Amino acid sequence: MEVAVRTSVEMSLSEYRRLREEFFGRHGHRWPGTLEDAFDILAAYPMNREECDAIRKATAGLTAIYKKAAVLFRRLPDQVLVDLGVPSYLFGAVRRGIPGMSDCVVGRFDLVRTEDGYRMLEFNSDAPGLIVEAFSVNEEVCRAEDKSDPNAGCEAALVRALTQAVRAGLDYVGRSTKNDINIVVTFGERYSRDRAAAVYLSELLHEFAAECAPIETLGLDVHGLYDPGGKPIDVLYRFTPLKFIRNELFRPHGEVLHPEMGGLLLHLIESRRLAMINPPFAFLLESKAIQAVIWNLFEAGQYFDDRDCRLIETYMLPTYLDPPSGQYAYVIKPVMGAEGDTITLMDQHKKIVSEARYTTYSDQPMVYQKYVALPQEQLMTEYGPRTLHLATSCFVISGIPAAICIRAGEAITDETAWVLPVSAVA
Repeated sequence: MEVAVRTSVEMSLSEYRRLREEFFGRHGHRWPGTLEDAFDILAAYPMNREECDAIRKATAGLTAIYKKAAVLFRRLPDQVLVDLGVPSYLFGAVRRGIPGMSDCVVGRFDLVRTEDGYRMLEFNSDAPGLIVEAFSVNEEVCRAEDKSDPNAGCEAALVRALTQAVRAGLDYVGRSTKNDINIVVTFGERYSRDRAAAVYLSELLHEFAAECAPIETLGLDVHGLYDPGGKPIDVLYRFTPLKFIRNELFRPHGEVLHPEMGGLLLHLIESRRLAMINPPFAFLLESKAIQAVIWNLFEAGQYFDDRDCRLIETYMLPTYLDPPSGQYAYVIKPVMGAEGDTITLMDQHKKIVSEARYTTYSDQPMVYQKYVALPQEQLMTEYGPRTLHLATSCFVISGIPAAICIRAGEAITDETAWVLPVSAVA
């Protein structure tokens, strides 16, 4: 795909930096650390309505496939869960649903734009980031540039979905009344962006007087999870991925906590003493091995009907649990990896083309996905014009496609990529 040149590239670097700093002077509290770590791009990326519709149509199709696949995944035996990268301590929890709450209240599909339309790269269903950027800051960028926001109305949809999820959670723990309920949005205290996102979501949940607190300040015992003041928590929204939650993260509440991954928190959910958003089943949906299972069933003509198969063929990429036999380039990914960590790009001759800087997840099972190059654009950054690779994302909120966002970075999209706001053009 040819490299396009954006109008912002023609702007002088000094003017770009001035406008950028002025913008973050007004809105930087939503994006902590941005000016220091050079993480984001000021200028909005123009996207026509047809393309926005295509992204949301792809997201709707993928959501339908995952909804149908979820019925099958709940019945999988333990050994298959192991193959999907699910730790044994999660076997009971990941099959559990909360009545009235979506399996994934807030999720994000990562997509790649191809000549044949958008294809899925992965599904961030457990504890997705970029919420503030897509639902809040994108609007402010478009307003500052006097452009139309393609995500208009998405924040209201997010509030509705979160409200319904909290109500379902309260019913689950037997607290259907609003009197003296306790809703907490939690985050890792070392992660300033997660803190900002937690503040944002707690403000959206003002109807429930939701509070936000670092996960390290929460108390835990066999009877419940407690806020920093010692009050039992009824519903917890977490930005901490389930795979990182362990007893040692919490403060002991009157008794010693024995080291255990998942530990008491999962027992509280299973005993209906605590509801959690996203629920544990969302962790299973994030496994990239599920993409391989879906593709295998599609190729075998099993489980999915003709309409499902058309959606899979249109929006998914060939993905396998073993290296492909065909002569095409592919990507090796850990089943439960994140942020581009431990990813390897291979050419059609099975030679390494590029590797991630970190190999944190090298001990995990891997999937092998057909490689599709990310489209490239020349964009203005605080370092001057750069040719960057674009990865598109679309949030799905309780099954409904919502806010769109883009990241711009290297061929392997990692935590160094910029967030690229989007604007709508006729």
